[in-house]
Amino acid sequence: MRFGITIPPEVALPGYIAWAQVAEECGFELFGVTDSQSIRRELYVNLAGVALNTRRMRIGPRVTNPVTRHPAVTASALATAEEAAPGRVLAAIGSGFAAIRNIDEPPAKLADLRDYLLAVRELHTKGRAVWRGKALNLTWVRPGLKIPLFLSAHGPKTLQLAGEIADGVVVGTGVTREVVADTLAQVRIGAERAGRRMEDIEVWWLVMAYIAEDRATAVDRIRTSLAAMGHELARPTTDGKFIPAHLIEPMKQLNASYQAQQHVVTGAKGETRHNARLLDELGLTQYLADRYAIAGSAADCVERLREIEGWGVNRVWLSIHFPEKDEFMRAWSRDVMARFA
Repeated sequence: MRFGITIPPEVALPGYIAWAQVAEECGFELFGVTDSQSIRRELYVNLAGVALNTRRMRIGPRVTNPVTRHPAVTASALATAEEAAPGRVLAAIGSGFAAIRNIDEPPAKLADLRDYLLAVRELHTKGRAVWRGKALNLTWVRPGLKIPLFLSAHGPKTLQLAGEIADGVVVGTGVTREVVADTLAQVRIGAERAGRRMEDIEVWWLVMAYIAEDRATAVDRIRTSLAAMGHELARPTTDGKFIPAHLIEPMKQLNASYQAQQHVVTGAKGETRHNARLLDELGLTQYLADRYAIAGSAADCVERLREIEGWGVNRVWLSIHFPEKDEFMRAWSRDVMARFA
């Protein structure tokens, strides 16, 4: 079992660098920087700070998108980060969420994701690419640069596309038994379509985690994050996503009522935000916790990880949005990760 972590740049750069250093000290393998310019600080400024102040972790955007970032801009930014952290840079690309919702733009379509990932890759490997019928150039980078490009996937079509063209996939479908089995099957379909092996694709599972004395307390601290995962799962459709029939309508209501301005924004302990309240109002809290959370006592978390490990989940990428980040990372490293060393 291997572990990554994503922390949004919600404090000034020195504080963000300090969080990244704690993550590295705690043994996390990957460190993701979110890309939500309207509600968070700038991705690549923070990524540069992390690159220059860590030594071992692989680092990169999780998740950037084709709408707010031109592929030539992304390719140049990643190549620049690679100079600061050789062999440690990767990028996860998705259709766009808070970054685009807060500027009233639609998400990228599946074909856009394909073309975007291939354009960024070709700019790195060849120094040139064609995107939307236009010739792109990246003249300062020596051709042959290889930076792993992942796709963030929440549905079967994107999972298949990841298996077909990406170096890895950040899975946002959840970690129940049937969902894990179907997710791996979808990635495999894409891989086989392209003549690739599953072993050549890094599959990382996005989960929300918290350690507390009991599960109820732990789940309460990650409700805002669970709301975000539910919203992502319900868009653009609920089809093929293993959502129980009686929860289809509540999930659609969550999608419609979700406030992008408060995307994974949390407050002090005891404070409840709009998106978190939606879960209770719609009766979705326990369902989404069962699907996406590793939460409870340290022993509970270890037991849950052992369970999903048996289903084929061996890379877990946490996403943490509560204030007590240092405290959580140290506890997770000491009481959970150490059990998988």
